[in-house]
Amino acid sequence: MAVVTVVTLVGLTACSSVTDQQTSPTVTPSVTVTPSTSLPDLGITVLPRPTASTTSARIPPSLPTGLDIGGAHPIHANVLPYDQPGVLLPPDGNYHDVFVWTLRGLPGDGATDTTYLFGHTYSGATNGVLDNLRYIVFDDHHQVIKGTKLHVTTKAGELTYCVSNAYTVPKEELQDQTQAAIWAITPYAVRGNFLVIIACFLSDDGSEQTGDNLAVVAERC
Repeated sequence: MAVVTVVTLVGLTACSSVTDQQTSPTVTPSVTVTPSTSLPDLGITVLPRPTASTTSARIPPSLPTGLDIGGAHPIHANVLPYDQPGVLLPPDGNYHDVFVWTLRGLPGDGATDTTYLFGHTYSGATNGVLDNLRYIVFDDHHQVIKGTKLHVTTKAGELTYCVSNAYTVPKEELQDQTQAAIWAITPYAVRGNFLVIIACFLSDDGSEQTGDNLAVVAERC
């Protein structure tokens, strides 16, 4: 299945420092894309979509309730709905939960849009729910570790995604429509096959916020 993605713009996820400063650029909820037989190469590796032979039962699109990533830097978090347009900011300084942007897609077979999850990182004594995300997707040489499995529990069942790419983007540029590899991921033949996780990007030792955001792209596998 050779398809490329085109992304929808979303505002950016909040990050926190010791002073709990937030970044919340404005955003456009969606971008209309005209189908084309020649799509740009956005640097995203498209994995095979699960079929009846590899999937025991179809799981209809529904609200995600949990995110689990194992390994040396695990992430285990509840996922809560978030329905505010324009800004992705975890409400009430919640550093422990991940949020799903319900104005975009819900995960599951037959989904019609990419699913966007976001949450805090924190450079102070408090742990942010996505502090470990950078260590999960980048190696010591800042190369993307592809294939890492992300498990998303929904109200209808459990879905597995594999990391296919990751990007660091200056915060002031994240909501730009030119960041198609993040916001316009709505491929015509496999819409709904993608998951994007967004968080603020910490320094290598996790001691301070940088001027970037981290966007991780994963595909059903």
